[in-house]
Amino acid sequence: MRLACLFPAVLSGLCLAAPAAAATTYEGRDQMLLHCAGLLLEVSERLTRAGHMTKENYADSQALALLYLAELPGSERDRVNALKSFRKRVLDPLSFNELSDELDRKVDGCKKLIDVG
Repeated sequence: MRLACLFPAVLSGLCLAAPAAAATTYEGRDQMLLHCAGLLLEVSERLTRAGHMTKENYADSQALALLYLAELPGSERDRVNALKSFRKRVLDPLSFNELSDELDRKVDGCKKLIDVG
């Protein structure tokens, strides 16, 4: 797993407004991995900005999201571009309550995708 390389790419890459490259499209389990990573990143960032999440919990959430991303096929760039596209298209328009409801609906499925224990 290449978390050391992917971690800075996700944190810095998602914050920069770079020209959009064509995003890789994932299906099935891979789509769910992307969805789970995006949800964790978005929820943890919004909670942290609002002062409702500790730095430690934020770091744990970000690390878990990276584990999901590391499972995806394709290059680091492909995964980051797909995540950017997914977040912009699906997650950004959601209110916090809608986002929280989505996480509640998906959390059990997300837990089954990777072994973190």
